[in-house]
Amino acid sequence: MRKKRFLIPILCAAVLASCGKTDRPQQNAEDDSQQTVTAVQPTEAPIIQAKPQTTAFPLTGMPLAEGMQQAPRPIAIMVDNTRAAYPQWGISDAQVVVEAVTEGGITRLMCLYNEMSEIQKTGPVRSVRDMFLQIAMPLNAIPVHIGASSFANNFLTFYNWNTVDAINVGVNTFDFDHDRALVRDAAGKKIGREHCWYVKGESIRNGITLRNIVPDGSMFPFVEFEQTADPKGEAATQIQVNYSFASQSGFSYNAESGVYLKTSYDNQPHTDANNGVQLAFQNLLLLRCKSYLKPDGVHTDFNLSGGKGWWIAKGKIQPIVWKKISPEQPIQLFDTQGNGLKICTGKTYLGFLNGTSGESLMVESVQLLDGSLIESPVPSPTQTPSPTQVP
Repeated sequence: MRKKRFLIPILCAAVLASCGKTDRPQQNAEDDSQQTVTAVQPTEAPIIQAKPQTTAFPLTGMPLAEGMQQAPRPIAIMVDNTRAAYPQWGISDAQVVVEAVTEGGITRLMCLYNEMSEIQKTGPVRSVRDMFLQIAMPLNAIPVHIGASSFANNFLTFYNWNTVDAINVGVNTFDFDHDRALVRDAAGKKIGREHCWYVKGESIRNGITLRNIVPDGSMFPFVEFEQTADPKGEAATQIQVNYSFASQSGFSYNAESGVYLKTSYDNQPHTDANNGVQLAFQNLLLLRCKSYLKPDGVHTDFNLSGGKGWWIAKGKIQPIVWKKISPEQPIQLFDTQGNGLKICTGKTYLGFLNGTSGESLMVESVQLLDGSLIESPVPSPTQTPSPTQVP
């Protein structure tokens, strides 16, 4: 899935300056302390080829709308997930939400959408990390973000990947919520301006035009879907995931609607500021992986080659094994005997458990991960994944 090489423009400083110097999108750098976990992989599988998706949306497995010839490239928006970033906009409309630790034990969300027309006001938009790009890449998704870590920039350059980045398109695509910037917390402190930037579907379309990005193309499904898929396992109606001492996500199963309703900080409903709707998913994928410290000693390098995990759906939990052959290839799911696994059609929450200090997983009051440290962080074995040579 190689992309045409484009010349990366100089920063659009003049455009960003039209909002005022203090309104320019910013990034924060936080410290982290990462730990590793044991990963188990199934037998090597043949590399599969990307192709236009002409029957179903790659994010959900749901049929394309009548008259639609092929699914467009998904949109992948990086959304801030710190306490200061709440409430967030547009997150309930995402078909896939990916959550993983960045630095300092905090998590970030990558929200994936089938079509630009589905995207209302969405944000706060923040910077991207290379581990999220490795999930978006097989989908041929169009990342939307404000800046990137140096490692993510290296990744994008290495693969000649053209994205909608505020550094390039500025206020032609990204809008600033001035009212939010005036809000003060209980201590009288104003919310950080980095938590006030957002995008809409039409503005993303402007960014795609400015960046000469082709909106269609070949891609893989996110995972394999099947309408009648059914986990084989024990009951799972109450799930609590602690990614660290600082970040948590919870899920409660609603048998009537067949979805898991998400909670976040302090076990409060995780809702969308646009419509008050609580995030809901047909599938939960909680995948364990090894992680390392990158050479800077701060950022996390996720080993996304595979490991163990859990698929949760329809009120049940099934242990699984997962695999990702390369950055260009999609996640493949297997049961514990090595047979290919399909999950329910519909929305999916994907969380990566990488052994960060304070991590734990509780299902039906049973502790599956206790947060104990597996082994000390070690330097990353590689800074940038090599592209797979496909004949």
